[in-house]
Amino acid sequence: MPTKIQMRRGTETEWSNADPVLSQSEFGHDLTNDIVKIGDGTKKWSELSPLGGSGGVGGLVTLWGGSDSVEPIFELVSGVQVFDFTKEDLYKLRTTIKVPSSYSGKQIKLKIDVFTPSTATLLKYMMRTTATLVRVGTDSITSTTNTHDSTNSSVSVPSVANQSTSIELDLTDANGEVNGVAVSAGDLLLVDLSRIIGDANDTLTNSVLLLPESLVSFE
Repeated sequence: MPTKIQMRRGTETEWSNADPVLSQSEFGHDLTNDIVKIGDGTKKWSELSPLGGSGGVGGLVTLWGGSDSVEPIFELVSGVQVFDFTKEDLYKLRTTIKVPSSYSGKQIKLKIDVFTPSTATLLKYMMRTTATLVRVGTDSITSTTNTHDSTNSSVSVPSVANQSTSIELDLTDANGEVNGVAVSAGDLLLVDLSRIIGDANDTLTNSVLLLPESLVSFE
């Protein structure tokens, strides 16, 4: 069964009254204003900027396993819930993105946050998304006609163990198209996320640990 994940949440008044310090990479959801913030372990809630505040319209999505994919282990590491992408297995996570009414035809990206216990800075790993476009009023939800594989670059292991690293993965080309077909408001993007194993650029033998909540931007 898919894993159900819920982030920390509360009303505007509850957040204002408590004004907590969110842990590093901890997400919080303001139910009143429908905004999400991510902690840095230092700033209070009132000092954090909402996600998507500096770019185009964006929002938070949650990645989960599917019945026809091999889901990575969902576990607790240093008090943080993560998905464990090992070197040995081809795991896959999924999310569904509905393109907002304000979308203006620019590139769509998914920003994920990962970390690894390794400190071997010479080692690298790679992550990949495959986005399938389902056009509203045109395509079946099972359509696989128009897909887009992200442009993948290897990520170097940081010198600090378990240091969060943000990776941006393109879900469309620079013009907001999938396989030459323009994405429009109301369309769906069905997104698969995996670690590229067996590639010469993935030299990390340790796990890549993924935070389940990710940010989608419509630049």
